[in-house]
Amino acid sequence: MHPCRRVQEALQAKGIRYEKVIGGHGSPWPWRRKGPRDELQQSTGTSKLPTLKLPDGTVISHSRAILAWVREQPDTGA
Repeated sequence: MHPCRRVQEALQAKGIRYEKVIGGHGSPWPWRRKGPRDELQQSTGTSKLPTLKLPDGTVISHSRAILAWVREQPDTGA
């Protein structure tokens, strides 16, 4: 399973609402991907995927770090 999907499923399982923005798609090779990577870089300071930007402005990049954050959150029962 792709790291981005793993993060999405973890967020959904916890009932954490999020807005999905596609920052790259179409190829497993970064130089051939298409998507708003410049916007991602400007918004978060990184072009790495997956990246989660919290409402307070905190940015968490890489699936392991995001999944660790998700595990710390209370279950909303969704």
